[in-house]
Amino acid sequence: MLTRLKNIWRPWNFHLHGPLKRGRGNCFEGWYVKVVDAAGSQPFAFIPGVFLGKDPHAFIQVLDGVVGRSWYVRYPISEFIPHKECYEVQVGKSRFHAQGVELDIELEAGMHLKGSLNFGEWSPWPVTLFSPGVMGPFTFIPMMECFHGILSMDHTVEGTLDFIGNTTDFAGGRGYMEKDWGKGFPEGYVWAHSNHFDRPGICISASVAKIPWITGAFRGFLVGFLLDGTLHRFTTYTGAAIDSLEVTETHLHLKIH
Repeated sequence: MLTRLKNIWRPWNFHLHGPLKRGRGNCFEGWYVKVVDAAGSQPFAFIPGVFLGKDPHAFIQVLDGVVGRSWYVRYPISEFIPHKECYEVQVGKSRFHAQGVELDIELEAGMHLKGSLNFGEWSPWPVTLFSPGVMGPFTFIPMMECFHGILSMDHTVEGTLDFIGNTTDFAGGRGYMEKDWGKGFPEGYVWAHSNHFDRPGICISASVAKIPWITGAFRGFLVGFLLDGTLHRFTTYTGAAIDSLEVTETHLHLKIH
């Protein structure tokens, strides 16, 4: 119970230690680790996590942003090893932590992803006593379907990855990290992020979702704009409002004030 309370102000930590130990309950938890090389030519995302319930298992999802392909690799629950006091989780032969990742994943027969990446200092969404992360005061509401955390809007990436026989050098690359945990994802949502602009130090993350509520549902949104170390926040709970939202096959047009 004490660990669970402390983790309200530690969104980067693993939250489901109790359910994992008991082996019951329909819930999930996963970290989204995005890396892009300096040229912006090879974006990857890695999602280590765990599902509990009717089909309990651990997993690592790998997304290749170049060809738009993804792999979902399953592991037994016994191969999911989270740390209780910090962000560090091992799934199979791969390890994910604050300083980087070490990957050894068999995507399918004869196809491997191996290598290690080192991360620089995180640029986290601020955590305060009454606003513990990106969800602000909504973090304290236990009935929420899904909890969300932005661990780092932007950080440096170094290292190499060997992907199906091709080696990519990530020296000078940029990274982003977030996570989700709860009973299920929103019925509908849009999400976007980028930290590749003309110069370092600029990043934007935006999400809009249909949030279940006591009276039905409402449209909630979280937008963060990082500029030279200052995070500008536009969210439902800060009083910001959406003027327009349009989603096409290639673009997201979002106007807020």
